[in-house]
Amino acid sequence: MSRGWRLLAACVLVAGVAEAEGFRLRVGGLVDLRAARTDGATGWLDGGLGKLRWGGEDGEPKTVLALAQSAVVFRASLGEELRAYAHLSADTGSYPAPGLAGLDLVEGWVSYRPRLSDVLGVRLKAGHFFPPLSLENDGVAWSPTRTLTASALDSWIGEEVAVNGLEASVELFLPTSDLTVTGAVFGGNDPCGSLLAWRGWAIEDRQSGLTDRLPLVALPAFASDGIFPAQDPWVAPFREVDGRAGWYAAASWVLPERLEVRTLLYDNRGDPLAFEDGQYAWKTRFAAVGATVRPSRSVEVVGQFLDGWTVMGPEEAVDAYFRTWYLLASATRGPHRLSVRYDWFRVLDEDRFGVVDPNDEEGDAWTVAWSLEVDRRTTILLELLSVDSTRPARALVGLPERARETLVQVGVRGRF
Repeated sequence: MSRGWRLLAACVLVAGVAEAEGFRLRVGGLVDLRAARTDGATGWLDGGLGKLRWGGEDGEPKTVLALAQSAVVFRASLGEELRAYAHLSADTGSYPAPGLAGLDLVEGWVSYRPRLSDVLGVRLKAGHFFPPLSLENDGVAWSPTRTLTASALDSWIGEEVAVNGLEASVELFLPTSDLTVTGAVFGGNDPCGSLLAWRGWAIEDRQSGLTDRLPLVALPAFASDGIFPAQDPWVAPFREVDGRAGWYAAASWVLPERLEVRTLLYDNRGDPLAFEDGQYAWKTRFAAVGATVRPSRSVEVVGQFLDGWTVMGPEEAVDAYFRTWYLLASATRGPHRLSVRYDWFRVLDEDRFGVVDPNDEEGDAWTVAWSLEVDRRTTILLELLSVDSTRPARALVGLPERARETLVQVGVRGRF
């Protein structure tokens, strides 16, 4: 289905609900102006093997001035139980790679959430959405609120792990806490795992749109005489390839103002032998757990861990284990916030094509961010990000296997 068909369907749905009595529509959004200074490594969005959203040019550092995010969010409700949500993003960054979406749908869903009693509620949700995993991206338009960039874990969720699905939750409202158990079936996420194997982890803040095509570096494995000559030079992360439904199960426990714990199991049930229109289906599974701890009103600590496995192709042509975790500490004083995050990430290549298609990787990163809340709608952020990673595939394109990348950014975020 074309992008235009999907957006038209969303407009028709909203227009239909608008005819009903008691309809409410709120329109908000986010504008993120960014100035960044890169080092020489070519960023992955420009077809390189860099770990950051922006990289250098011809091996030289450069200064980037860009509208990093421009998003409009629609929230509609009909009474207290029926709601709809749409997040549209206009990708106006300087991305020369063809296929990166301009105006696209990042999330769009409808939900029905009746309260059955004082202690019991249910929620049904249908559409295109992220699984309930991220603890960082809790701002407007799924943006991170403590830093400019998300962790490697949440960067990957924003890139490759959104689903077209049906989700059901049971909510228990206990005397001092809330417990939610969730299950979902979904489609449209068969290429999930492609980026982790062929590019590796990244640390950035861009969310993929429903029709995005994310570029791959021109590795020998994709050449006409390589082992994957039919693979497009890009990944369509939300393509349905094999016609099989995947699932996830999640749980969260919230102690208001003090603690939030989340866990999730994901299995896209991809058929590793399926291939269609330049895209492979990947069998990808992972488990994740995380928590936010608030020892006081001004201090919070956030941490998440994710461990998984992905396989694709006949005779498991790609077989890779992946793991990442991060720990973030953040403190506020008046309008100021200081946040420090450490990331660790790894991909372990287990297939027999490690010489011609090496997917091993290991690295870590430090992020330091300071923000100033000018008013309730405007925030200024300054961030320093340093990544140290080793990836043998870099040698195939004439680069050192180890790369140290640094990015300094200033962002001005306006919420409306």
